[in-house]
Amino acid sequence: MPKFFNLNIVKKKHILISLLLSFFTLTLTARSAYNIQIRINGISDSVCYLAVYYGDKMHLIDTADVDNKSNIIFEGKEKLSAGIYILAGENNNKLLEFIVNEKQKFKLKTDTAHLVNNMNVTGSDENNLFYEYLKYNSKNYNKIKSLRKEIINTPDSTKSINDKINLIKVNIDNYKLNFIDTHPDAFFSKILLAMQDPVVPEDISDKKLKYLYFKNHYWDNIDLTDDRLLRTPVINNKLKTYFKNLVPKQPDSIIIAIDYLLDKTIIGSDIYEYMTWEFTSNYEQSKIMGFDKIFVHMADKYFIEETVKEENKDIAIIISERAQKIKPLLIGKTAPTLILLDTNNQLSTFQSFTNQFTLIIFWDYHCGSCKKEITELKKLYNSKKFDLEVFAVCTDTSLSKWKEFIIEQKLNWINVNGTRSVTQDYHQLYDIFSTPVIYLLDEKKKIIAKKIQSSQIEDFLDNYLNN
Repeated sequence: MPKFFNLNIVKKKHILISLLLSFFTLTLTARSAYNIQIRINGISDSVCYLAVYYGDKMHLIDTADVDNKSNIIFEGKEKLSAGIYILAGENNNKLLEFIVNEKQKFKLKTDTAHLVNNMNVTGSDENNLFYEYLKYNSKNYNKIKSLRKEIINTPDSTKSINDKINLIKVNIDNYKLNFIDTHPDAFFSKILLAMQDPVVPEDISDKKLKYLYFKNHYWDNIDLTDDRLLRTPVINNKLKTYFKNLVPKQPDSIIIAIDYLLDKTIIGSDIYEYMTWEFTSNYEQSKIMGFDKIFVHMADKYFIEETVKEENKDIAIIISERAQKIKPLLIGKTAPTLILLDTNNQLSTFQSFTNQFTLIIFWDYHCGSCKKEITELKKLYNSKKFDLEVFAVCTDTSLSKWKEFIIEQKLNWINVNGTRSVTQDYHQLYDIFSTPVIYLLDEKKKIIAKKIQSSQIEDFLDNYLNN
C-alpha cells in the first residue's frame, strides 16, 4: 500500500529547519566578538590574511579562505585591538586597509577594477569616513597625474598646468583640515592630525629658531596615551623622522629625547611598552661608539621592579645584569685595573703609564683579524706621532707561541698575557667575548674610545686633540 504524506507538514518542517539554521547562524555571529565580511569581486587569491600594524612591524591576526563567491570572513571570540588593519593576499600582497575600532562587525564590498573607488561599507561609520577620504584623495591624485602627463605633451603650458596642480594640492589639504574639524571624534581624524607636521610661524626667520620650534612642537598633535595609534604606521614614521632628523646624534641628547617621549605615555600602556623595548633593543645592539650609555640608562630607569610587568621580569633581570657589566666601561669611565704577567714573568699594569694616551688591545695570534689590527697598530705606534703606549693583552694560553709571535713581529710595546692575572678575569672586566677589541684611554686612564679599529685611531686622536 503506497505511503501518502502531507505537503503542508513537509513545508512546515522545512520552514522550522530554516528558522533554526538562521537562529543558529545569528547566535554564532552574536557570540563572535568580531565579524568582518569582505567581498572582492574578481579576486584570484584562494586564501587571505588579516594583519595589523604594530610600530615598524605587521602582526598576523587571522587567516580565511576565499569562497566561490569571493567572500572572505574573519571571525573571532575576542575583540581585536583598535587600529588600522590590512587585508593581504596569499602572496602577502596588500589588498586593502580598513579601520577596526569599537564596532567590529561590518562588511566591505568592492572589486578588483578599483579596490578603493568601488568600495561599499556596511555597518561601520569609521570605515565609511575612511573610504570617503581615500576616494576623494584618489580622485584628485588621478587629476594631478593626468596634468603631469599634459606637461610632457605641452611643455609651453607648464606654468598654467603647475598652477592647476598646486590648486588641487591646496584643495586636498583644505579637505583634510575640514575633515578633521567636521569629524573630531573619529579615530581616522586623530590619525590625520597625528600625521601633520607643525607649522612654523612666518615671523620666525632664523634657521636655528625654526628648527627649535619645529622640534619642540613635533609631538603636539600626537596623543601618546592612545594605544590605537601604535597600530597604525604613524608612530613608527614619527619616531624615525624625530631621531633621524631632529635629535642630535649624541647619547645625552638621545636620552633626553627618550625620557621626554616616555613621559608623554602611560606606564604599562602598549605604546610605553613598545617604545621601552624598542629603544632598549636598538641601543644595546648599536654599533655606534658610546651609544651603550643609552642602553644602560634604559636599564637603570625603565627596567626596575615597579614598572616592569610580571611576565617580563625574567628578561628585565637579564637586561639589568647586562647593563651593570658594561656600565664601568662607558666612555668617560676610568678603565678597570689589569695586573698581568708580561713576557719576563713580571707583573705589569697600564696604570703606571705616564703617556698622554694608553691603548689596550685584546688579541690572539691565531686570529686573522687580530693580525691585521696588530700590523696596522704597529705602523701607528712606530710613527711616534702620538705620545701613546700600547698594553697588548694576549688571550691565548700558550706562552711559548705567544712570545715567538712577539719576537717575529717585533712588537716593542708592553705585552702581557690575559690568562696570567692577579686582577679579576679580563673577560668580565672588559666585556671580552671575541677578539680583537681595542680600548683607548687618556692620561688619567679614562676611556675615550672603545671597540674601534686600528685604522681609525689616528683620525680619532687628531680630532680629539683638535677639539
